[in-house]
Amino acid sequence: MIFLYIHFSFLSRCRIMDSEMESAYYNEVLKLLNSQQGLSVWTICTLASFLLPISKPVIPNILMDKLLRIIPQCEINNMALILFGLNRMKKPWIRQMYSQVLQLQTALHQNMNTQLHKVTTIDPLVQMIQVLYLKSERRELVLLDNIMDTLSTLTHTLSKRHFRNIVSLFSQLRYCSPQIMNDLTKFAIDNHEDIDFQDFTNFIRVMSFIGFQPDSFEDFQNVCIKMLDKHIMETSLPKQLRFTLDLCQMQIYPDHWLSSIFTLKYIEMIDNHIETNKESRNILQRMLMMLNRTTILECPHLDIPWFHEDYCQKNMVAVKGNPSWIHNEVRSALQEAVGGENFFQSFVYTPYFFLLGKYHNNFLLL
Repeated sequence: MIFLYIHFSFLSRCRIMDSEMESAYYNEVLKLLNSQQGLSVWTICTLASFLLPISKPVIPNILMDKLLRIIPQCEINNMALILFGLNRMKKPWIRQMYSQVLQLQTALHQNMNTQLHKVTTIDPLVQMIQVLYLKSERRELVLLDNIMDTLSTLTHTLSKRHFRNIVSLFSQLRYCSPQIMNDLTKFAIDNHEDIDFQDFTNFIRVMSFIGFQPDSFEDFQNVCIKMLDKHIMETSLPKQLRFTLDLCQMQIYPDHWLSSIFTLKYIEMIDNHIETNKESRNILQRMLMMLNRTTILECPHLDIPWFHEDYCQKNMVAVKGNPSWIHNEVRSALQEAVGGENFFQSFVYTPYFFLLGKYHNNFLLL
């Protein structure tokens, strides 16, 4: 049976299997699944990863029965195979088979919750999150909270590998657990000389994105400055700007480094980089503008001039996007109330081009 599955996988990868051949293989594997007894959990899960995506208009009863019977016995790797099959199911068929898919997902989640009580190390939890939330399109957030609660009881003792893996998960999930984030921060403070700078910058990126400020902020701020001084020139220019901007968004302002960015020498480096990497123009110019604005507002003692007026007029004011229906309704009401558009202004920006209001629904009476 497994030979048949491997043969199918090979033909499928080579794209030499038409719908008729696929149907024939499907029926043959299903017959074997029905006729053979004593199949291992791994074998059934492996076959399910092939059968589920091409099951229509319903999942066969024999496959449902076997999966529901073995899921409580599944390890994480086996459940990943079933989820792989579910994720590859075509959307129209999922709607028709919703109750069956829900049954399988519920059984998988119940098994995960059961396994949580047995976990005493970090690695299985990382694997659970990878399987359920990074490799799966359908996510159960209550289970994620339970996994994170369990993980937070274990992150007081971390290794470099754990630090890297958890930061990688958080960068993709955009999830905030204060306990875990504080434990990661403590590890970074205590082990900053041994942590890879790329892992450290990824951690800063996560903290910046979710807006997290650790309890030991002052100690962490000092470590950030040390890491910057030691490693910043080893990285590419876009990563230098990205890391600096992330620090600023965390309210960490390395004065000496910010001053060096806004020099003729560094600006020329940016221009030269753009000349040879034209696809990076927009992102580099925007990051430089944001750093310029932040430095002026948060570090006035550095006396950095504002030189992005033209850039902002061209790229932020002139390009306003499509107004929302709420914006149009409010504008119509204002026109009627005050006698025309000459008496008010929409899409209002501050002197340093922060847009007032949310979702472009801002107006200023003149």
